[in-house]
Amino acid sequence: MADKGNWQLTEILAKLAEQKKEMDEKLMGIENLQPKTSCTPSQSSRDISSAQTSTSICVFCENKGIFFCYDCKSAFCKPCRENHDKLPPSKKHSVIDLKSVNPSAVKLRCELHKSEFTFYCIKCNTLVCNICVTSDHKEHGLSGMKEKSEEIKRLAKTKLTDMKAKLQSVSKLAEKTKMVHIPNLDNESEMAVAKIRSFEKDLQKLISTKADIKVNEVQDVAQWKKEELQSVLKNKERIHRKQTAVYESLKTLLSEEHAVSFLMSYQTLKRDMCDLTNEAQDDIEPYHTRAPDLKGFLDETIHSLQEYRKKLK
Repeated sequence: MADKGNWQLTEILAKLAEQKKEMDEKLMGIENLQPKTSCTPSQSSRDISSAQTSTSICVFCENKGIFFCYDCKSAFCKPCRENHDKLPPSKKHSVIDLKSVNPSAVKLRCELHKSEFTFYCIKCNTLVCNICVTSDHKEHGLSGMKEKSEEIKRLAKTKLTDMKAKLQSVSKLAEKTKMVHIPNLDNESEMAVAKIRSFEKDLQKLISTKADIKVNEVQDVAQWKKEELQSVLKNKERIHRKQTAVYESLKTLLSEEHAVSFLMSYQTLKRDMCDLTNEAQDDIEPYHTRAPDLKGFLDETIHSLQEYRKKLK
């Protein structure tokens, strides 16, 4: 039974190696057909599409892939992944969930030599292949990709921690701005507007009070003069009625034929006519409302505003 299990593992290992060799040959064949220039966007798109296909199907049974091995550059279903992990050469392979794989990163190879990356050049800060090590990067300090990856991850984690702290700080500041600064600004603005409106009403009231005083002065004088003129009017109307009566009497008297009667009546009317003549000349000068002293009104208002200003201090 143990021999059978070992045989199955050996068969899987052989198939995995064969599959990897076929994939490498296909890749090399495609690369040899391509011009030795940087790939165009359409070529890059085809490479990514091809990578997506190869990383979505299990390399052994062609079922839907669930896991991906970076070392084998192959996808596995769950049962085949279990067999893959049992193989001694692949126990330490880096296997992750297929959903976490970036398809465009699956086929990353040295563009110059079309070989897989094997080291990290410390001096140039770049990945290199075995040929790079003996040519352009000869005598450069090298690091294993795994070790360099762990080193950079540690630095990235430190930066991530710093970023998290900064994000939390920014978040707190944003929340404070939202919950404190903006409401405070709104409240302060409303209070300022309310004070201005209140100040406006006070000024209007002050000016209106001053204006009312001036208006009342004009109206009081006008009313007094009006009453005086109304008294004069009544007197003129009385005189008019009296003169009309004397006029009618004199008119009638002129038709009197008897001399004694005429003379006696005329003497009486003559006194009335004399009185009327004197009363008719007893007139008063008409009253004219003076134009308001707007400059004086403004000076008084300004003075009152200055007094009001002192109270504000």
